[in-house]
Amino acid sequence: MTRVNCSPVHSRRTCIPQKGLETLSRQRCWPILAILGKAVIKSLTYNETAVKKMALESFGPANLHVRMSTKLIANFDFGATEAGQLSFDKGDVIVLIEKDDSGWWHGYIQGDRNRHGLFPYNYVQELKADETGTVPTQGVTVCNSPASELRSGMKTPTIEQKSHIPMEERSNAYMKVVLNSPKSPVAESGLGRILDPSNVQLIVSEDRKEALEAVQVHYPRPPGGKPPGARPYLSKVERKRAKKGTVFRVYAHVMIAYGCSMGLFLLGLCAVIYGGFGRGMATLEIVLGFFAIFLGPSLYFFETLRNGEPLVENVHIHSNGCPVRASVWILFGIAFCGSFVLVTMGVVMIIAAIVDIVGFKRNEIWQKPQKKKKLKDAPGCCEAFGRKIQMEIGKGRKFIFCLVYIIANLLAFILTAIIWKAAIDAMDEDKKLSQLAPFAKSFGAIIDINSSLILLPICRTMLRMLYNVSTRDQSCTAVCLREIFTFIPIDKNHMLHIQLAKITLFGVIGHTVAHYINYSYKPDQTLARFGLWPFLSGMILLVIMVFIYAGGFEIVKRQTFEIFWYSHHLFFVYFLITLVHGTGGFNPNFWKYFLIPGLLYLAERFQRIFRSKKKVKLVSVMTMEPKLISLEFDKFSAFPQGYHEGQYVFLNCPSVAEYEWHPFTISSPPAKETFTLHIQTQGPGSWTQGMKDFVTSMAPRGAASFQLTSRDNRGVVSKGRTHGPDGKQIFLIDGPHAAPTQHMTEYNHSLVAGAGIGLTPVAACAQSVVFHRWPKAVGNKCYPSHAHFAWVVSYRDIKAYRWFISMLQEIQESVVNLRRKSPETMATKTFKFHIYVTSVPKDLTEEKAFFGLEDDSKDPNFWGLPAPKPKIFIQRSDFSKMDLYKAVLCPQKGKNLGDIYIHNGRPKWDERFEEMTKTHPNEHIGVMFCGNRYIGSDLKKACKKHTKASQIYTLHKENF
Repeated sequence: MTRVNCSPVHSRRTCIPQKGLETLSRQRCWPILAILGKAVIKSLTYNETAVKKMALESFGPANLHVRMSTKLIANFDFGATEAGQLSFDKGDVIVLIEKDDSGWWHGYIQGDRNRHGLFPYNYVQELKADETGTVPTQGVTVCNSPASELRSGMKTPTIEQKSHIPMEERSNAYMKVVLNSPKSPVAESGLGRILDPSNVQLIVSEDRKEALEAVQVHYPRPPGGKPPGARPYLSKVERKRAKKGTVFRVYAHVMIAYGCSMGLFLLGLCAVIYGGFGRGMATLEIVLGFFAIFLGPSLYFFETLRNGEPLVENVHIHSNGCPVRASVWILFGIAFCGSFVLVTMGVVMIIAAIVDIVGFKRNEIWQKPQKKKKLKDAPGCCEAFGRKIQMEIGKGRKFIFCLVYIIANLLAFILTAIIWKAAIDAMDEDKKLSQLAPFAKSFGAIIDINSSLILLPICRTMLRMLYNVSTRDQSCTAVCLREIFTFIPIDKNHMLHIQLAKITLFGVIGHTVAHYINYSYKPDQTLARFGLWPFLSGMILLVIMVFIYAGGFEIVKRQTFEIFWYSHHLFFVYFLITLVHGTGGFNPNFWKYFLIPGLLYLAERFQRIFRSKKKVKLVSVMTMEPKLISLEFDKFSAFPQGYHEGQYVFLNCPSVAEYEWHPFTISSPPAKETFTLHIQTQGPGSWTQGMKDFVTSMAPRGAASFQLTSRDNRGVVSKGRTHGPDGKQIFLIDGPHAAPTQHMTEYNHSLVAGAGIGLTPVAACAQSVVFHRWPKAVGNKCYPSHAHFAWVVSYRDIKAYRWFISMLQEIQESVVNLRRKSPETMATKTFKFHIYVTSVPKDLTEEKAFFGLEDDSKDPNFWGLPAPKPKIFIQRSDFSKMDLYKAVLCPQKGKNLGDIYIHNGRPKWDERFEEMTKTHPNEHIGVMFCGNRYIGSDLKKACKKHTKASQIYTLHKENF
């Protein structure tokens, strides 16, 4: 089968000028042109059938050829080291499917489509036309060659796209069709303004049925449009390639698998009890109750075993199709709405089905959610629970805090139960509630306490102030606060927030079940005492909690941060209804617990609004392919009070998404007048990609890095710009906020480690220590005096971090310079940096690693930065940044350049800790980490293993 696919451009739905049609009629063109023009015109009316029909009528001959694929030849052997990679031998011909900016391309071995996968781009080179075979003399070729080249004797019909038109103007782009056949001279026919050619794919095959099934029509985006960087419209093909292929369907899967399954089982039991007492439509309640008891666990096992994948993706009930899974959920939901007890779960199932249908209509191609991988030596459930208890007890002071908190909850539960038991005993016999009513109220007290305190761990301004005071110096106040924080897990604020949410959920389950059973025993007395409103408001709260809790699952959050963000903001509605969840529309107890945390959080929100209104200046932008972008901001316009090492900010780009805020760690030292954010984009359709597209749309043509300036009313030009071409502020910033890496300044001996993009706090700390703290230090101790750093990076990502390799070489030269200037002072200092390169190809050689490097290095943007002015050092290091880059590209065992050590493979932390224990005996060493949780888990084990009475390792980590 032969495919004709026009190159994509961004365009709006427009009309074909009449002049273009007249031109077509005047020219004696090959019939394919007229038919193609008609097909394009028909597609503007969204008529899919017409395009399919014309495609088949147009391309009848079976000998029509198209040169579509780029062919590559392997210069070296490559053996796959991971699943999804393509192995090949030197001399193999590879057909390119897709170029990935990461440096890993996708292709298959010529003649064997089953052998496909990812491979490194520097192992291959493109074959020329005479090497891939003779160019066909008739057919259609898609290319970007200039028209003059096409007129110089080419004998194939060609579709040429004017790709030089800027991205923001491509909605008005013109397409030109150039024909040249043996029967007629060159003829140019302007089709005028047409739609995005990627919206039409014409399939050619000898089998007309096969061609009809293969034809795809991608409808253009509706009229209107957004500024550059707004969420791009993704075709079906692009959605298949997008990393976040499944968004809403994963959310619906979690709502059913964890929310509905548990709710159906528990409320099914309540429905059976309710019907057993002859309440309501007793028979229906009992039947639906038993069905819910069976369906709840069944849904859980079905959804979890299949990872949420629909059993049948499409069933064409109508022309547009219908998701079977969502249809079944709707039927179940409608059935459960017939039960008083199960109506809440019925509503949740219907809402989950609607969410799933939204994903279906968005043509989401199912991808398994990104679940946490189990560690190789992961213990069983019982063993893991025992280890967890042992570990918590081993933490000493934090274990005391947890124990005190649990006891406080138990006391509140028992005290509430005693009060309500006495109140019920004092009631008249005809007004008495059942003995389960005190338990319902006791669980309600647990909800009130924990759902109020859940706000404190997310009061970021308060936490930052406490962090700043405790880590700023070695004063008495700072030391006392640190001692207090050894009891209160301020480092674990996110974990504390999650644990409070779990305790709240436990209270909600107990509160709901106890109330339903109490109502089954004493319906009239319960309604007389509380009224109907608590039941209705309680049902609404249950539905809201399913939305919030489902959005907080890791597989949803990793799949799309936006659903997590928006669903969690339903907490405003949750607290509002909770305040009126009681007899007469007032909750008499909740407000007492909610008052102080609520006021603190309200102040926090006002602080965020105030900070986000500042006009932050964007100074410069640097794109570091494949997926990295660096943003440099003016520090004083964002936060005049400054920031500390390792802190992070929340970033908002109104032109991309007005209400979305995303966290990024500051990668520059606090002493600079500007601060930088290094951001890794997450692929098509993501907020980060949209932000990158928007920012780079302001760049000069072809510039990988550029600076921004602005002119005031007086004509004075200054660095930085606050507003973009659409009139909106380019960025809003909320921050800085505290992070675990900030603890580095508490210790005289420290190890700061990062993995992947978790390098950003490592870079900030290394620059701060070498460029600012050590040169300005007074005395032998400057906290830290002995700085060890470690970075774990995948081999395939090295290209994106050339900017840091350049920076690291400058840091090494500064260390050498300090040692030359102040040898006595630097004798009391230690600087070591370890780089661990993982997933290195087994057959890697210097020839393979450095292939094409000489040509690439000639690019002025090779290091991701404009060429800096040479700094004057008294003594330079013995190696250049290119030497360091080559050492990382081809890591060898025991390789070191000065104080920088390069390792091949995952970190062996025991070696590092034994070395630090030997070099710095009887010391309290702080270990800070940002990155992958598996590496964090290894560091945690190493700290525990090497901690002794005289040698203490304290870990502060943040995972993503």
